[in-house]
Amino acid sequence: MNIRTHYDPPPIPMRDSDWSAYDDDTYDGPGSLIGWGATEAEAIADLQEQLDSEDDVPESPLLRMHMRREYR
Repeated sequence: MNIRTHYDPPPIPMRDSDWSAYDDDTYDGPGSLIGWGATEAEAIADLQEQLDSEDDVPESPLLRMHMRREYR
């Protein structure tokens, strides 16, 4: 696993998604797992939680995106 992080605060007052994290070894564009958080550590923890529960998520990329949105 090769976790990469990125700090990109959007131009809004909310700071809960300033950081993103992804696994560079498995990232394949849209539909890939991305962790989000107010801090770098939170984004990595969110990504790890998604990776740990990935077996429970349906295989369809669209369904996977929908499921992540529903359970956040």
